[in-house]
Amino acid sequence: MWNKFFKKALLSIVTGGMYVLILMGGYVFWLEYQKNHQDELSRRLKPDTRWVMDKFPVYFASGNKFGRINLDGSDLKIFYKASFPVQEFIFSPDGRTIAIITSGDILVYDQKLDEIEPVEGLGSLVKEQAAKGLIRNVQWSADSRKFCYELSRWSGVASADQFYVYDLGDKQNKMIPTSKKNLSISDLHAAGIASFGRKNFSNRMGQKNLSWNSLKGKKLGLDEERCLYYQDSRGQRKKLFCLRYDGLYLTHLRWIPSQRYVIMTYGPFGILVLDPVSGKVGQLINGQAFGWYES
Repeated sequence: MWNKFFKKALLSIVTGGMYVLILMGGYVFWLEYQKNHQDELSRRLKPDTRWVMDKFPVYFASGNKFGRINLDGSDLKIFYKASFPVQEFIFSPDGRTIAIITSGDILVYDQKLDEIEPVEGLGSLVKEQAAKGLIRNVQWSADSRKFCYELSRWSGVASADQFYVYDLGDKQNKMIPTSKKNLSISDLHAAGIASFGRKNFSNRMGQKNLSWNSLKGKKLGLDEERCLYYQDSRGQRKKLFCLRYDGLYLTHLRWIPSQRYVIMTYGPFGILVLDPVSGKVGQLINGQAFGWYES
């Protein structure tokens, strides 16, 4: 009897020991995996950009805030705090006015007067959850006096896409009559919008926009290991750092006009500044969109 009991106890101890060893082995493997696959950017990221030798002004959206900051982190200014998160912003051709699109409103900011005017609000619809709305496809006229945009509304039973043109002079917002899903050149001309196109706009939150190549023959890219690399104008390449989750967090990347630094948005770290030559990278501000004006 004691023999039988002893054998069962020994079997239980051996079986339990095997489970413990399997669990410990799995834990060690997980730790090693995390060590080898940790986002290298998070280890190299500097908390600020005071090391940057450039005061280039960058406009940004951070949550509900819209503002401007220099590339070296100086002269931070918040121009407006919206009721909803800022999605994107688009400069007028003359650079004076900025159309700011949030998830519930569209506004215009006059930089000369330092004034913000509301254009269209979806706030009540979003708040009541009776319908949802989306503002997109903002396009300025060449003379910077008007812009058109698309307003999409939908609910559980219906949806509608409408186009509007806003006049900065009389502050009137008028619907553009059309049965098409997209405005044609003739529709734009009839509304007083010359075919200016989109220029000087920020990235739209949640959408990828990666400009790898500089105007001076330099470029950035992701290799087969999803590591960011820099290639100079002579074609010499060097690896900078590897990105976690196959670079999924990297949503927007642009060279500044001087072509010396790169600005990018990277998931939880916000808006970053990168010096491709030295490999230095620092957080400019915790935000989701950025842009600037170029004449």
